[in-house]
Amino acid sequence: MLIGTSEPRGYLRTGVNLNPGETIVPGVGHAEADIVNFAQRNWLRLLEVGATRSICPSCATHHCWSPGAHDAILQHTFGNTLSPADIARLQQSSRVFDRNTQSANQSFMHSMRLRDQSIADAVRLRDLFIAQTLEDARRLAKASNRNAALDRLGEACHPIMDSSSPVHTNTDGTPKAWNPMWPFGHSPTDSIGSETINNLTPQILQQQNRLLNDAYQRVFGP
Repeated sequence: MLIGTSEPRGYLRTGVNLNPGETIVPGVGHAEADIVNFAQRNWLRLLEVGATRSICPSCATHHCWSPGAHDAILQHTFGNTLSPADIARLQQSSRVFDRNTQSANQSFMHSMRLRDQSIADAVRLRDLFIAQTLEDARRLAKASNRNAALDRLGEACHPIMDSSSPVHTNTDGTPKAWNPMWPFGHSPTDSIGSETINNLTPQILQQQNRLLNDAYQRVFGP
């Protein structure tokens, strides 16, 4: 059994002792996240995580790729074709979209689904959202409002990028169910979870390059 603590430097308070078979997990972050990272580093399989108080909002949100990983995907895809200002606008739009769509009913916007929602319904809602948002962006582009079109494109790109996360989707690409009581594995920063910049593989970047360029062409193409 792994025991984590949010106390500075991971120490246990006076009077708190480890029982036989228990291992203290040191760390400077949140105790639950420290336990998950410790298990990953030591090839341990977590069966259950218990908390003595509510999991913090930052850990409990259905973050996808870390903000840095999202930025890296967009930079890799458009680095040779768009200006730095355009890429920065897409990156900022994606980040704002992530912060503003954290309710359980918006899980499909992150390529996930509710626990009682069918895979087909979540995919339908996600794909409809992407299509409608890209259409909005195209209308803005046709009206010569490039910045607003890029903002909408950045929002549409977010669930597309999330669809490549193994924490969000199954091996066949279908969305996993979002469980707010088990947010572990997600990466609100690049220091925890399995969705950091370091988890981006050449295959994921290649797939995203194709999907995101297709989205761009649907907005700004002929």
